[in-house]
Amino acid sequence: MANMTLPTEAEVRAIDSSAFVWDDLLDGLLSQGQGQVLKAVGDRMESGEILCLVEPFAATGKTAKFVIDNVTDANNLKIATSDQYVDTYLTTSDYFKNTGNVANVYKHDISAATEIVYNGDGDAVKIKYFDANTDPSNPTLLREHEFANDPVPLGTNDLSNFTIVWPAESRVLNHADESIGADTTPNSFDPDVWVLFPWIVNMGFPNFDLDQLKRQFAYIFNKMSSGEVMVVMQFHIPNVNNAFWATFNAMTATGKNWSIEYLLNTETDGSGSWQAAAVKKG
Repeated sequence: MANMTLPTEAEVRAIDSSAFVWDDLLDGLLSQGQGQVLKAVGDRMESGEILCLVEPFAATGKTAKFVIDNVTDANNLKIATSDQYVDTYLTTSDYFKNTGNVANVYKHDISAATEIVYNGDGDAVKIKYFDANTDPSNPTLLREHEFANDPVPLGTNDLSNFTIVWPAESRVLNHADESIGADTTPNSFDPDVWVLFPWIVNMGFPNFDLDQLKRQFAYIFNKMSSGEVMVVMQFHIPNVNNAFWATFNAMTATGKNWSIEYLLNTETDGSGSWQAAAVKKG
C-alpha cells in the first residue's frame, strides 16, 4: 500500500458525524466517534486495498455496513471482518444480510483456530489453539491453556516475534462464496489496514485476557508491511492500554519501528484519555 499519512485528532474531530448514514437499530458496538476514526482512515486508503475489521464476538455487520455507507471510495475497497462468528454475545450469523450482501464484504472466519473445553458443570476450563490454515482439512494443535492457571508471559523477544499462520486469500469469502483473492497459499491473506475492536468484557481471567491481547497486537503488527496501519479502538481501557504498551515496547526494544497518532480524546482540550490510536509500521 501507499505510505499512508495517519489522521490527526483535529482531522478526526472535524468529520461531521451528523452526516453519517447510521442505523441505530442495527445490532453492534460501533460508536459514532469510532465511526469518525474509521472514515478518516478509510478515506486515505487506495482502490483495491483490503481493510480488515477485527471484531471478536461482535461482527454483526454494523461496522462493515458503516464503512460501505460512509467511506468515500468504499465500493473500491475490500472489507473483511475477522471473528469467530458464533452468536454467544451478539448475533453475528446475520453478518452478510446486515451488510446488504454486497460483493466487496468478506468473512475472515477464525472459528477453527480455538476450541473451548468445558467441564461437566458447563464451566470453561481450558482453551486449545490450532493452526487451521496451513492444512485446513487437518488443523494442528499448537498449545493449550488451563484457565485455573495464569499464562506464562512471553519474554521481550518472544513477544516481539510472535506470529500465526494466516489463511490463504482463497479462503476469505463473501456472501456468494467468492474469494477476496485467488492465491491458495497459506498466509497470502494480507490486509493493508487493520482496525481492532478489542473485546473488553471481563471473562473472569484478567491475566489470560491481557496475554491474549498482547499476542494479538504482536501477530497483527508482525503481519504488517512497512507503511501499513493498525487502528486500536478502546485504547483507554486499562487492559487494552497495558497490553499495547507491553507489546510495542517489545517491538521498540528489538529494533522494530512504528509511529502513532492518539485519537478521540475524552476532553476537547486533549487533557483526558485517548480512546483510539493509529499506528503505522516503520
